[in-house]
Amino acid sequence: MEHLSYTTIMKTRLFIILLLLLAAAWAVAYWFVGADAKFLWGLIKSGFEKPGKVQVVANVNSSPESSGRRFIGFQQTVVSSGFTKPTRMDFEPNTNDLFVSELGGKIWRLKSDGTKQEVASGFSQLLGISFEPTYVAPPNLAPNVGAPLLPRLIVASRSTVSYLTNREDGTYGDRQDILLGLPAGRHQTDLALIGPDRRLYVATGSRSDRGETGITSFEASILVADAEGEGLRVFAKGLRNPFGMTFHNGKLYVSDNGQDVPANGVPDELNIVEEGKDYGWVGCWGVNQGSDCTGTEPPVALLQEHSSANGFAVYDAEQFPEDYRGNFFIALWGANSRDPDIGKKVVRVIPQDSGLWKTEDFATGFGNPIDVKVDPTDGSLLVLDFGTGQVIQVSARYE
Repeated sequence: MEHLSYTTIMKTRLFIILLLLLAAAWAVAYWFVGADAKFLWGLIKSGFEKPGKVQVVANVNSSPESSGRRFIGFQQTVVSSGFTKPTRMDFEPNTNDLFVSELGGKIWRLKSDGTKQEVASGFSQLLGISFEPTYVAPPNLAPNVGAPLLPRLIVASRSTVSYLTNREDGTYGDRQDILLGLPAGRHQTDLALIGPDRRLYVATGSRSDRGETGITSFEASILVADAEGEGLRVFAKGLRNPFGMTFHNGKLYVSDNGQDVPANGVPDELNIVEEGKDYGWVGCWGVNQGSDCTGTEPPVALLQEHSSANGFAVYDAEQFPEDYRGNFFIALWGANSRDPDIGKKVVRVIPQDSGLWKTEDFATGFGNPIDVKVDPTDGSLLVLDFGTGQVIQVSARYE
């Protein structure tokens, strides 16, 4: 009898210890990624997710006429595949060749004949590439008379912004690191690009989810410097992970990922970013939500929470119907929980004269879409899929 009692006591103790360990594990998971019951259910659902097919779900009847032609919908085509965790796209100005970067540090040129050429490598956690609009040589490196002025490639990798110059064989090298030691942790250097004022703008993410490890002056901000990286300072702050960034009609637009904790009620955002403004992180999100929104700027559009709003493009071409021009197409990567109902799609954001801008699903069925670009050669929309390693083209159809 005493032996049975001892066994029962030990089993009870082990059960209690197991419960405590599970509770502690859940508490840690919530602390880092907001793993509440909804998160866990999303993780479970992801195990039953079947590979989907990319499809454009936009309303094909919204713009039946375009320049005298009847618009009958969209079609999608895989134009390139085989990339390993691709992160960003940009078009080389002088050739219109598409360049694709990979998280592992390689950069590829996609030639017009469909072949790929590795043009650079050796970067750590490469998230961003962009081209200078026009190459302007520093005063002490004046180009030879009659020599073509080729744009440099700007690379944003972990804690670093670099320039690469064009070689005769189409590759890029002579790496020049112009910014080093930028904040890096949970997030890092997302993208660097030259603005219309010829200054360098750098998007840097937060080192933590919600400032729990302390906040440094350059994290969760858009930074600005001269074209060669001198005079670096904060242009605007309060952007937790500003992955997407572009100028359009003189305004700077930035997509931002909302924090993981609290687990519910924190949307991702599209912001118009102005110098000296505060966009809320850590105390404010959405429109006047959170603990302290005093002196902060609200977003122009709210995006699905935990969807990881990443690269985006403003549609400024003529292939799509007129209703689509000036619209934003934003890649929603997906949730930490891999919940198939969060993100994994491209949304269309339609500017409004007042209030929040309208948002609707445009294309679904991706693995993890991470960037969007408008093809300057034909006006189609290109979507880079981190999850499948593909570049997918979306084109309008007419009859």
